[in-house]
Amino acid sequence: MFHRPPQRPILVTGTHRSGSTWVGQMIASHPRVGYVWEPFNPSNRFPDSPVQHWFEYVTPERAPAFIDYLSRQMRWQTPWWSEIVARPTPRRCAGATLRAVRAWWRRRRGLRPLLKDPIAVFSAEWLARTFDMDMVVLIRHPAAFASSIKRLGWRIRFRRLLDQPSLVEHYLHAFEAEMRTVLQRQENGGNDVLEEAGLFWRIVHHVIQRYRREHPSWNFVRHEDLSLRPREEFGRLLRALGLGMTRSVEQTIATHTDSNNPAEAPHKIAHQLKRSSQANVFNWMSRLTPAEIARVRRQTEDVARHFYTDADWTPSDWTPSAIHTQAS
Repeated sequence: MFHRPPQRPILVTGTHRSGSTWVGQMIASHPRVGYVWEPFNPSNRFPDSPVQHWFEYVTPERAPAFIDYLSRQMRWQTPWWSEIVARPTPRRCAGATLRAVRAWWRRRRGLRPLLKDPIAVFSAEWLARTFDMDMVVLIRHPAAFASSIKRLGWRIRFRRLLDQPSLVEHYLHAFEAEMRTVLQRQENGGNDVLEEAGLFWRIVHHVIQRYRREHPSWNFVRHEDLSLRPREEFGRLLRALGLGMTRSVEQTIATHTDSNNPAEAPHKIAHQLKRSSQANVFNWMSRLTPAEIARVRRQTEDVARHFYTDADWTPSDWTPSAIHTQAS
């Protein structure tokens, strides 16, 4: 039996490019919350990390290692000495020491851990059940997701999902044939970014729709609703998490969503937190051609219809029809 964190943890997840960094940072600006960056990210390279796959699905056999790893992070304990022994470079020593000091400060203040991790989306049920977490699941328009993937030139490696038989069996069996078809094209040199993005969006949001049916107490929030009405929707979300809006949090949200901020991130920059949130909602209209938008809609409509209406594909008609927190 492991010891749960003294404060109920929060998970912010969804697909990558859904605004999880922005949302996680805004919630973590609350004085009672501490931010934990992507513990499921294989590039973390912490010596105690059990992560073996991108978008890992935690199996019963692997659960004890993950419990040990994550419970230490959520109790603000860092593997300071293990990090230094594993990579005894000056930069690593400095980084490990900084992380240890930060963890000590957060532990002393009794901060509530917030795990920002879209890579944990397929392990969300296990995380909620194991650590009694408050869940925030982000949803983003398929054209916005596809346009973001296109802008950054990222690839979706379906081998990472297919190499996890338990994940495929439990959540993704309906997409196995499509993933194998796209994977074969990838391995033959194919490079269809929109096809890859559309399929991955459907996969993740199919799972999110299952979560909505089976876990009505979780908080499901559309990126667009937070962007168009940040004060109201973040206030709703913070109340659902038992935090409430403070003056400092309200100011942080206002600063990061102000209409005077840039609407677009610089070229190849993945995270630009200070954006004109309302303008950012419709960046996909300029990043994609009308033909590309129509293609993304055709490819994703079977899943997208559960989250977006016809009007949500036409910016002039868009009104927040929010999938509010604790949606049914």
